[in-house]
Amino acid sequence: MKGGELIAQFLVQENIPYVFGICGHGNVGLLDELYHVRDEVKLISPRHEQTAAHMADAYFRIKHQPVATLTSCGPGSANIVMGMATALSDSSAILALTANVPTQQFNRGPFQEINRHFNADFPSVLKPVVKRSFQPTRVDMLPLTLRQAIDIAVSGRPGPVQIDIPFNIFQEEADVQLEPSSHSKTRKRPGADPADIDKALTMLGAAQRPVI
Repeated sequence: MKGGELIAQFLVQENIPYVFGICGHGNVGLLDELYHVRDEVKLISPRHEQTAAHMADAYFRIKHQPVATLTSCGPGSANIVMGMATALSDSSAILALTANVPTQQFNRGPFQEINRHFNADFPSVLKPVVKRSFQPTRVDMLPLTLRQAIDIAVSGRPGPVQIDIPFNIFQEEADVQLEPSSHSKTRKRPGADPADIDKALTMLGAAQRPVI
């Protein structure tokens, strides 16, 4: 199975209904696979990557369900920094799929590689504004990476998680399957039962000396 197909099937498996993002040369390997699952996962392209990040943040605030962002190499992915920072501060789970240069070109300074300190070092750009950053460099690393990423995003205090995917990983194949969904994670924020709230209001309304 190709890496791009694995990612698309993962989005379906995890009931992620939307991908907000902008197409580019770095992520083109995922676009065909998203087209094949278009009935389950809709790709929505705004005019700017920062808008995509804020759309994903807003969706989680309203639905308490994570969605994904998709951005291309270099400046395209750099544009989501502010949106991810907002999501991290306000506890919105987002799966940020960022593209990077092919692994064969790591540390060779190809177009849009950040490599002054480490090869293909774009994850360091997002590190302060995400809960965790992954960079799978082989297709067989994707199943575990994807499951861990979504689990981290929605567990505990929710927040954005980045998966930085080299260009060739979308196209290369491996004899692997997705890992089963984790049943231990909670995708809703803690809150009171509406019936309990109604009961409390009734009790307060009937009380002669209510104290809060």
